[in-house]
Parts: sequence; structure tokens; C-alpha cells
Amino acid sequence: MSFHSFLSFGGSGGGNLNLFRGLHGGLIVCLCVLGAIGVAILYSATGGQWQNGAVNHGVKFICSLLVLLAVARVNILIWFMLSWPFYIVVIALLLCTHWFGVEINSAQRWLRLGFFTVQTSDLAKIAVILALARYYHSLANYKVSYL
Repeated sequence: MSFHSFLSFGGSGGGNLNLFRGLHGGLIVCLCVLGAIGVAILYSATGGQWQNGAVNHGVKFICSLLVLLAVARVNILIWFMLSWPFYIVVIALLLCTHWFGVEINSAQRWLRLGFFTVQTSDLAKIAVILALARYYHSLANYKVSYL
């Protein structure tokens, strides 16, 4: 078994995980190493106590990695179809943040949605990327080359 086939997490073999098929294994390994380094740094910074941040960081990292894997498995056409509606919803959330936002750390950048608060500008970053990708995809090649 070569190193490249080890990192591919999939292929035509029968016992491989379908969850990782088509994903770059080296990138997943690098993300896991970075997450482990973050846990180790927090463990060291808290004087060797797990409960003061290292465990919390590890749990959040694992949950984020699972979300990343789930998002990566979604068909690209679904992201293509949802780009404009998501953009419109995020614009509405930004307006709601302006009018009804909660002030945290002397900045009104947060919107309370039920039992959690969200910083809508982070969602706007994703929405703009998706909307621009769809827009430039719809342009003819000669129009894009002049940009």
C-alpha cells in the first residue's frame, strides 16, 4: 500500500468508507493534525488541565470536521441552486441585525435566533462567495476574460 493510496480514503476497494470518497485525504489529515496541535496548545496553556478549554476545543473541532465532511458530500448542483436564495436570506438577516441586533462586547453585530446568537457577517462572507461563483459561472467566457 502506497502513501498516496493510504491518504485517498476510498477507491474501488470494497471495505473503504464512502464518506471520504472524492475528498483529498491529505487535506483531511492536515486538518486533523492542526486540530490536535490546537488541543495540545490549550492543554499546555491551561497548566495541564483538560477541562479549561482543551476538551471544549476538541469537541468543537470534531463537530466542525463532521460538518465539513457533510457539506463536502453535498452535490455541487445543490449549492448552485441555493446560492441566490441563501444570498437573499443572508441580506435579510443582515438587515435584521441592523434593526434588532444584540450588543455583545460593545458591538451590535449579533442576531439572537432562539437559543443561540449568530454573527451574520460570517454568513454573508459565505453567501457572497456562492453568489459570485454562480454569477461568474453564468457569464460567457469572453466576458470573464476581460475582468
